[in-house]
Amino acid sequence: MTEDVDGSATVLEPNAGAPAADKGGGGEGSSAAASDPFTGLETGTREWIGTKGYKSVGDLAKAARDAESLIGSSIRVPGADAKDEDWTKVFARLGRPETPDGYEIARPESLPEDAFAENAKALKEVAHKAGLTPRQAKAVGDFIFGAADANLKAQTEQAQADALAATTELEKTFGGDSSSDAFKGAMQLAGRALAEMGGDKLMADLKATGLVSEEGHIRNAGIASAFWKVGKALHTEHGLHRGDTASGAENPFKDGPNKGNMTEQMRAIRNDRDKAKRLMREAGHDPKDWGI
Repeated sequence: MTEDVDGSATVLEPNAGAPAADKGGGGEGSSAAASDPFTGLETGTREWIGTKGYKSVGDLAKAARDAESLIGSSIRVPGADAKDEDWTKVFARLGRPETPDGYEIARPESLPEDAFAENAKALKEVAHKAGLTPRQAKAVGDFIFGAADANLKAQTEQAQADALAATTELEKTFGGDSSSDAFKGAMQLAGRALAEMGGDKLMADLKATGLVSEEGHIRNAGIASAFWKVGKALHTEHGLHRGDTASGAENPFKDGPNKGNMTEQMRAIRNDRDKAKRLMREAGHDPKDWGI
């Protein structure tokens, strides 16, 4: 307590005369620290933090934790002097299966199983050595075998178109459609002449090029027509099949049923029914006309 000049008493408050307490807005330094939690950092670091958009120390701590987690799960690419085992670890982390058999390669239905299996095995081995993931290997397999499938289908369609064109042309040449005895007889004559004149080697070569089917059917009109003419020439010169008839001279069925040498016809039928039917067709007639 003190006395005023006029003698009245004045009561002092506790802590009178002590400095005023800082209530949060009195100092310039404290205000800056509150608005920018990164004030004490060097300028370059503060600018970097600003480009990342971090607003608080908590944001920065979370970003650091996420970065550490990412680094822990990342894959380091080996350098130029890396050893095979270094790459093996990388391939394993990327998902490469332990063995080539771990890959799944799909086979198009049109591709033969044997050919596909052999090529798929080779592809798996190359893919494993290159470190491909199952997804990558599948993509490569789909492309390779898909292209092979499309090529095979195109070849099949072209072969069918060629065969149809050849048949149409031969039907005109042989004087009957492909189901007629005249056509069948001419094709048999051409095929037999081809086998006799060209031998197994020529037949194998023509099959390899697709001009003759695996069953021995000539698919090329020009070749069929040429060997048909050869067959007719052999028939004229030596008798059909070089004497392979009942009389040893000519086809007894050439004039048709109830015509020509019927005695020879009956003898041929009795001696070898299948051969007789073949001769009937080669003469351009239906065996049914003889009742067989």
